[in-house]
Amino acid sequence: MNQETIFGPNANPDVRSTFARLRLQGIQHRRRLSPGSPKAGEQPTISVIVGPELPIDEVVCLVTEPEAAVVPLRRARTEWDLLLWGYYEVWEAELPAHPAGTLVRYQIRAHDEDSGEIYWADEGIEYSYVVGDSGPPAWALPAIIYQIFPDRFSPGAGRMWNPTSHLSDIYGGTLRGIIDHLDYIAGLGFTAIWLNPFFPDDTHHGYHATDYFAVNPRLGTIDDMRELVDKAHERGIRLLLDFVGNHWGSKHLSFQEARANRNSPYYNWYYWKNWPDEYAAYFNVPDLPKLNVDHPAVRDHLMRSIGYWIGDMGFDGAPRSCRRPVIRFLDRRPRRGPQHPAGCVDVRRTGAAARPATELCRTVRRHARLPALPGHA
Repeated sequence: MNQETIFGPNANPDVRSTFARLRLQGIQHRRRLSPGSPKAGEQPTISVIVGPELPIDEVVCLVTEPEAAVVPLRRARTEWDLLLWGYYEVWEAELPAHPAGTLVRYQIRAHDEDSGEIYWADEGIEYSYVVGDSGPPAWALPAIIYQIFPDRFSPGAGRMWNPTSHLSDIYGGTLRGIIDHLDYIAGLGFTAIWLNPFFPDDTHHGYHATDYFAVNPRLGTIDDMRELVDKAHERGIRLLLDFVGNHWGSKHLSFQEARANRNSPYYNWYYWKNWPDEYAAYFNVPDLPKLNVDHPAVRDHLMRSIGYWIGDMGFDGAPRSCRRPVIRFLDRRPRRGPQHPAGCVDVRRTGAAARPATELCRTVRRHARLPALPGHA
C-alpha cells in the first residue's frame, strides 16, 4: 500500500497544487453562502470567484424558488493567490430574506459583454438552502464523540485477534466487542459513538461497501446492531452513522450488472467514460466508482438507506462537516437535470421523518489520546 492507494492521485503534491489552482479559475461558487443556514428575515451573502483572464462584466444569481428573481452581484475585491500566481476577483451580493421554512434554489451565471459568452458557475449546478434551518439537535453540540473503527476495536469476549502481518489485514473486531465495552466508553464520559462503516465489504476499513442495507457478516448481524444501538441508548450514548453518499465499492451488484449489460437499469447510476472499463471513480481509485447522484433512482436508494438506519435501526444522526463532507453531494442538482428535490434538504427531511428528533450532527470535539481498552493496550 502506498500514498496513491490510500489517498488517490491527490497524494501527489504537484497534482494537489494543480487542483488548488483550478478551484480559483473559471466561475466558481461552490456554495459560498454566509450564513449557510440563514434565519428568518436574514439576508445571506453569496460569493463567487472569477478567475484571471476572464473578461466578465456581469455576474447574477438566478433564484428559481420560492419565486423567480435576478440578483446582480458586485465586484467586492481582488485577491492575489500564490499558487495561481495571479489575481482573481470575488463578487458578492445579498440574497432576499424569506420566512422560516422557505426552500431557496439558485444558480450563478456570468456574462462577457464583448463576446456575448455566457458562463455558468460550477457547470450550471443549482444550489439550495432552507431558511430557519434549526441545525443540529441540542444533544449534538456538547457531545463528546468516541470514533470506533469496528475491525480494530475489540473481537469480543472469548475471541482472539486474527493473526496479521499487514495494516490492511482483517484484525477481527466485531460489534459484540463494542457492545462488551459500552460501559468502558460511558465511563470515560463519552456521550456518542461515531461508528465507521460496517456494511458488507472485503476491506478492513469498510469504505468499499457492497450493500447499504446490511451488516458485514464478519462484524456481526442486524440483531447485533440493534442490540448495540439499544444498549448504547440505555447508557445515554448516541450512535452516528458514517454514511458515504458519492461512491461505493466496485463489487456492488448494481455496478457489476451495469458493467455486464449496457442496457441495465443501473447503467446510468454511474459516470462512464468508455464503457465498461473506464468510469469516474473516487480519487480515481477503480475500486470506488462514483455514483451519479443526479439520477432519481440513485437518490431514492440512498435516501431509503438513510431512512432505514436512522428510522428502523435507531441511529441518531450522521457526521457531516467533521471531515470532508460525504452527504453534501445531495445539496445540488444539475441545471438541466431531473426535477427532484435538493438533496441536503432531502437528507435532513429523511432523518426527521424517520425519527422526528433526529438531524445531522455537524460538530465533533477533538480530545487528547485516552487510555486503551482494559486488556487491549
